[in-house]
Amino acid sequence: IVCARLLGQWPEFLLEMGDEPHGWLDARRMTFLGVVIGGVAGATLARIALGLRHNGADAFALALPVTLVGTRLACLFGGCCFGLPTDGPLGIAYGAGTFPLAAHQAMGWVAHDATQALPIHPIQLYEATFCVALIAALPTLRRAFRAAGSTLYFGASACLALRVGLG
Repeated sequence: IVCARLLGQWPEFLLEMGDEPHGWLDARRMTFLGVVIGGVAGATLARIALGLRHNGADAFALALPVTLVGTRLACLFGGCCFGLPTDGPLGIAYGAGTFPLAAHQAMGWVAHDATQALPIHPIQLYEATFCVALIAALPTLRRAFRAAGSTLYFGASACLALRVGLG
């Protein structure tokens, strides 16, 4: 929860933390990658603290991009997170009752009586496509990496880099 919250709203969470009764548990202010980072770090620290020799991290390497494909497609269809406006051919215009339209109305980008948001970059689709490519590449990469756990760490780092790059 801490990593999800930190990555999801940094540094705004510091200001809002005291204003919300369950601020740290508010799913609208968390990010899945924060959960992943916290989980990977926690599992690694627990393995070291318990003195376990076997690193089972690679067993979970495919779970991250597979899960991200599903969550990003759900976000695409739900309209809960979205990119910047675009005139490009991939732009998606969400209709009435959606968060993108409400956000565009609040920012003054469209009239308050508008029934459609501006076309926006489908960043969820970009990320899902990247994750499908990562799913295809990870088995080959797994054989190339020598250190145990490297496949999971690479996959998580690649997903995080993409998310930061899409900003």
